Amino acid sequence: MLNEEIKIEKPPAIMNAKVAELIRYHLKKEKIVYILEESDNSTIYMLKSIKRDSQTYNVVNENGTWTCDCPAFKYRRRFGKELCKHIDFIQVLIKEEIPIESI
Repeated sequence: MLNEEIKIEKPPAIMNAKVAELIRYHLKKEKIVYILEESDNSTIYMLKSIKRDSQTYNVVNENGTWTCDCPAFKYRRRFGKELCKHIDFIQVLIKEEIPIESI
């Protein structure tokens, strides 16, 4: 079970099947998220797609405001909806203190 693998006693509210799939892939197969750039008020992450080999997405946390350059994020933001799975995934890694390497 995923929660036992990463030692999460209670799954975060943002955990869903797509985020769980990214976490499993990141922990068991290949690291798919890296820190590209970090400063006092922002962090830029690069996230590799697990479905398209050459596709990457940039996720930015600037002063607590999260953005992603994936099509889903752009589409959802137009309608005021929730964040994309890439942002949710990185937030779970941070919350659970799972290390993210810099490149």
